[in-house]
This record gives sequence, structure tokens and C-alpha cells, in this order.
Amino acid sequence: MKKFFVLTSLLALAACGGGSGGANPETGIRVPDAAIASNKNVTSMASEILVAKNGGSPDIVRSSTIMRDGKEYTAYHLDDAKFFTNETTDEFLSFGIDDNGQINKLVWHEIQEVNGQHVEETEEINRDGPDTNVFTENVQKYKVYANNRWYYTDSLVPGEYSKQQIKNAFRRAYNGEVTDSVFAEIDAYIDATDMTPINYVHHNVIDLHGKTLPENHKLRYSDFGYATILANENNQPGDGEGDDSAPIFGGYEVKEIQNTENLHDLTFTGKAVAALGNVHQNGVQKIETNNDATTLVVDANGKQTLTMPFNDYYTIMVEKPRNGDSTISWTGDTTIGYQLDSGQNVENQRVNIKYYGDNSVPSEVVGGVEFQNNNVEFNGAFGATAN
Repeated sequence: MKKFFVLTSLLALAACGGGSGGANPETGIRVPDAAIASNKNVTSMASEILVAKNGGSPDIVRSSTIMRDGKEYTAYHLDDAKFFTNETTDEFLSFGIDDNGQINKLVWHEIQEVNGQHVEETEEINRDGPDTNVFTENVQKYKVYANNRWYYTDSLVPGEYSKQQIKNAFRRAYNGEVTDSVFAEIDAYIDATDMTPINYVHHNVIDLHGKTLPENHKLRYSDFGYATILANENNQPGDGEGDDSAPIFGGYEVKEIQNTENLHDLTFTGKAVAALGNVHQNGVQKIETNNDATTLVVDANGKQTLTMPFNDYYTIMVEKPRNGDSTISWTGDTTIGYQLDSGQNVENQRVNIKYYGDNSVPSEVVGGVEFQNNNVEFNGAFGATAN
């Protein structure tokens, strides 16, 4: 399974994606019904939320305000939500919105350290239309033959690149994965070859599952699901080379509950999805649980127990004591391959759980679980609401 997220630009740009969508500083964006209907083709999260401006509210990150019933509120919109994968905390996805609060683009963000400073690099990808969940971009790559196999650069903005820039792109794509001797072979290939770019159309499909939950478990401030890139070489249907999919999870930062140390006696019910892969192969197998089958229980001592009974696959469980590390285990069997080792030795595990709600009271939770076992890569996300 390949790393999912790669920015297409060569240079880090100090920029912030998303934007306020042209909010009126007096009234904020009032999201019309048509825009809300369009947004629901991507996410069932609220297109607009209001947060009271008082001493107990989170820091105000948007200048637009709304007066309602004699009280002043700050309006937040879908470009204030952030979504994450399990692969790294330095990358996230947000939405861009237009003047009506309608989602019109994706914005991928990556935080890099440049000369001792944290710099945010962004890439914006336009939505195909108001009734779709697809966002399309044109990119190009280069490939070389070295070390008895083909190597590809990360995705680049279409244009002309010097051989040194192409070499740098290979180093970004395979940093930490190959040896200096392999990079030397790559450099020699580039020096001896007239490098011709491969043109791709990337269809970025955002498949969030909050809208599939029953009415009594709808998510308002968060969502979870898949971000998938379908890559077609030279505008022709491909064989899956370059395709990738990763679970994502997240929501409105302003509604995320930061202090979770004292949570106890809570039960959340919802759904989970996952992508199964092999460390030696490209491509993933998507699986999911039934609605209301996934549970997260926080006991009286603050221990979190997540249970995800996947259809045709194992039941994956995560236990995390209040002040301890997460433990991942599984029961059952698989009818779709991707067999896990009965010894349950887990490598490269990451567990991330985020609670959302009003007034520091959690009403919903999303998160991600990733681990490797027996050459199988499990990468999952879930969402649930309080019972």
C-alpha cells in the first residue's frame, strides 16, 4: 500500500487554505438551502455552526459575527473543518467554500520545517460540480528504471522541470525508503535520458460515511470515511497503478473537545470503515461494519474500548487506559483474505480518537486506527454518537 497524500507543488508556500469564503463581517455567511443540499453530496456535517462569543467559547478564528436573540455568535463553516489520515499529523484536508458557503474545492495542507520555521504548503483541487463528491486535478510524473524496478516521482504541477528538479522530486517521493546507491542509479538514469513526463488526471473522491448513519446517530460536527485518488495515465483508463485510498476523519476544530482526561461512563454507537492492503503490493480492499455495530465505551476509570466488527473480516478492538498506551487485538476470522497472525503481534500502530460537542460535553466521536501484522496493513476510521 502506498502513502496516500502527496502535494503536487515543488516549493513550500507560506499559505493558509480554505479561506472564509468572503464572509460579511456584520452578518457572516448565511448558507442557502441549495448550497446545503450541494454540500450534503460530500458531507452530512452542518454547513454552518454558531458559537456564542463569551468568555467560555473557543478562540475566535473568524471575524464574521451573527446577532441572534440579542446574543452575538461567531459563524463557522465547512472550511473550518479539518480531516486527517493516520499516516502523519503534519498533513490534513480541508474544504474550500464559495461566497454562499458551498463546497467548491479541496485543500490539501502539509506542514513542513524550512530553515527552522514551520511552513504550510497547500494544494487546491476544484470540485467537478455541485452534485458530486469528486474533485479533479491534472498532474504529471516521471519514471525511471533503477535497482531492477520502475520508480515514479510524486505528483507534480504540469510544467517543465529541470533534471535537478526531477531528481529532487524522486528524493521527496522515496525519502527514507531507498538507499543512497539507489538514488545514484536514479540520478544516472535521469542524466542519460530525455525525461518525458507522464500526464495523469487525478479524480479525488471524498466518500464520507456520516450521511449513511441512521437519524438517531447523525454526526453534526465531524465525519469519517475515505479519500480516494483515481489516477488515469494520459487521460486513458488505467490499471490501478497510481490509485490510492485512505480513511480520513475529523471535523470542526472549534467543536473538538481538547481536554479528555476526565471523560468517563460514556457509550458511543456508530460505524467503521477500513482499507486493507499488503506492504508489498499496491491497491486496497475496502471493508466496513454495519450501522450501529461499532461502539466506543469509556468506563468509570476512563479506559476507552473501541470495538469494530467488520463484515467478512475480523472484529478489531482497541483498548486504551486513561494514562496508558493503546492495545490492538482481534477476534473472529476473514473470508476475504488479508489474514492476520494469531499471535497478534502489532507493528507501526497509530490510534487517534477525537471527541466533539457543545460546552465541552462530547456528543460524537471520530477517529482512526492503523497497524501492520503479517504483511497486512489495516487502516481504519470510525464515527459514532453518544447514546
